[in-house]
Amino acid sequence: MSAAPTVPKDASPIVRDVIEYIEKHYAAPISLRDVASPSIFSRVSNRDVCSCTGKPITAWIIQRRIRAAKKLFRNSETRVASVCYSVGFNDACYFRRQFIRHVGVYARRYRSW
Repeated sequence: MSAAPTVPKDASPIVRDVIEYIEKHYAAPISLRDVASPSIFSRVSNRDVCSCTGKPITAWIIQRRIRAAKKLFRNSETRVASVCYSVGFNDACYFRRQFIRHVGVYARRYRSW
């Protein structure tokens, strides 16, 4: 799992705003409308954000949430379901599938490493 994206100095202010918004609000429900209004989205594309993060916006939000979950698992004994909701997922089954997909192991097993 990679660290937070480094925004290139030549990235547009809009792309910077999108990345900063996601970094600050990843634990809350985020829609594309939250990240950028339709008028802003007409000027910034998923491709622009992808060039900074290496992923489309929605995939990057998931990755950011998984990174936060891993940190919680390393630093607490919080239950898997509680971690799921605290990092912004609203479905524990979906969280578990995404965790396995991105990390390669079940969340409980990750914690015991």
